[in-house]
Amino acid sequence: MDREAIIERGRDVQEMETSLGWKALKAELDREISEEEAMIQRIEIADRRPEDIGADYIARIQRVAGLRRTFEIIASMKEDGQREQANDTTL
Repeated sequence: MDREAIIERGRDVQEMETSLGWKALKAELDREISEEEAMIQRIEIADRRPEDIGADYIARIQRVAGLRRTFEIIASMKEDGQREQANDTTL
């Protein structure tokens, strides 16, 4: 991807973050992360085999990681655009 495309993508992400749709999606992702983290703390262990408990724990941890990865991708795209824009102004 060329410098202009990276800068444009970074700007698009910045604009997206101000939209009502993004704010709603972000709120939903935050809610789901919080719910999963709370469920991790309350994994039922009574009358369950250790492998079932472990599988439940791993599934929840992976879900939280996946949801957080969404934010990481967006931040990375924005940072790339800002970095390229800064490089563009120093040239």
